[in-house]
Amino acid sequence: MAKKTTLAAIAPPPRDRAPAVPATSTRDEGTRVPVNVRITEDRAAYLRMLAAKTGQKQYALIERAIDMLRAEAGEV
Repeated sequence: MAKKTTLAAIAPPPRDRAPAVPATSTRDEGTRVPVNVRITEDRAAYLRMLAAKTGQKQYALIERAIDMLRAEAGEV
């Protein structure tokens, strides 16, 4: 008769952890990731209007705003 093994006897696979990346550094300038945030309706309308008026993409305007805030507040 075969021996029964318990889950405690089975070793989990080793973890290959990537080194931690500072929050303010980017991995690749071209890599984009989705960000799910909620903003007020008037700000969303303003963002759409500003994007249409300037001919820039909404994400570009948001990235520019983040860069301006980063310059104002410094690295966090």
